[in-house]
Amino acid sequence: MLHETDFFFSDFDGTMSSKEFYEYFIDGAHKPHYELLLEQVQQNQLTSFGFMQKLFSAINISAHTYDRYIAQFPLYHAVQDVVSLVEKKGGTFSVISAGSCSYIRPILERHNLGHLPIFANPGRFHKGNLYLDPPTKREYRCSYYGISKEAVLRDQIPTDALCIYAGDGSSDFRAASCADIRFARSSLARRLSAAGLSYYPFESYDHIYTVLQKEI
Repeated sequence: MLHETDFFFSDFDGTMSSKEFYEYFIDGAHKPHYELLLEQVQQNQLTSFGFMQKLFSAINISAHTYDRYIAQFPLYHAVQDVVSLVEKKGGTFSVISAGSCSYIRPILERHNLGHLPIFANPGRFHKGNLYLDPPTKREYRCSYYGISKEAVLRDQIPTDALCIYAGDGSSDFRAASCADIRFARSSLARRLSAAGLSYYPFESYDHIYTVLQKEI
């Protein structure tokens, strides 16, 4: 049973949705730039945060197109069910992401989830491009991802609180390791398995909702 001091933290891109927001900018005219940046990451010449900064700062789209991508971005239907369940049980549902508040917040608002706390890299859309900055709170900063999800959890969660975590990427690993209940897929699932840490595999938020109905 969740209490008022208990938390559910969820990654955004690739977790609350099957899609990553940056995927709008990897095809067509954007493809050569994307592939160059990806190669630099693979060769350890560029951090994950540097990749996002450089990709988003060269998208060169209109404000209308940016708003259309926000409107089109799909969330799993069961996200609202999970949020309602966590809040009904007395817990706090928060979004935690190595992406940016600049697109996460308006997407959540379109799904009537604008009240949720968001821990992510700040950003702004300006003159056709999206500019990302590291968190203003220095304790939350990570040189590789911009935001340290682990630092956020350690700061936000009381020692006696229950923590549930859902994610899909490498940026989630350290934070998920701190959680009591974990939902994972993709690279996060592989890393948790390698570390011998238990988790519930999921394909969509429907799976998370089904498990939570029994667990909390």
